[in-house]
Amino acid sequence: MESKDLVRGSEIFLWIGGSGNTNVIAFGTNASLEVSGEQITTTNKMSCRWASNLAGTNSYTVSSDSLYTAKSGVTSYDTLMKAMLEGENVDWTLGPAKAQASGATCDEYVYELDDTKPYYSGEGLITSLSLTAGNSDEIVSCSMTLTGDGAVAQHNVD
Repeated sequence: MESKDLVRGSEIFLWIGGSGNTNVIAFGTNASLEVSGEQITTTNKMSCRWASNLAGTNSYTVSSDSLYTAKSGVTSYDTLMKAMLEGENVDWTLGPAKAQASGATCDEYVYELDDTKPYYSGEGLITSLSLTAGNSDEIVSCSMTLTGDGAVAQHNVD
């Protein structure tokens, strides 16, 4: 079985408020999109003892873990906290970043969406934020959960 079509986790980024360099979640360690669907039970006496259902309401959450930073110009915990306290929907995009020019150093990386590949987007409310400070030798970490408002948009998906 070929594995060349598999996508590495390091290739997928989460952007809040747009898909440009300054909107990427700073120092992200993971990101996820979870879509759920409710069902409406239609089982009845004529179902021949088999469950029967119709599709109900769909919903989703987007979550991310990252390292805490005081760096400005990126989407950090402090930026997310401001958005949460304002209580307004934020746009989000989850997908691959464009490949970097060969020879570019990490400080020169540009984190823009590669919109030629499959990606997902939508909008929602930040419903949970946490900041965790462990032992003196650990980097402070944070996590965010966003609850979707409306549908998830799929782009470039076959």
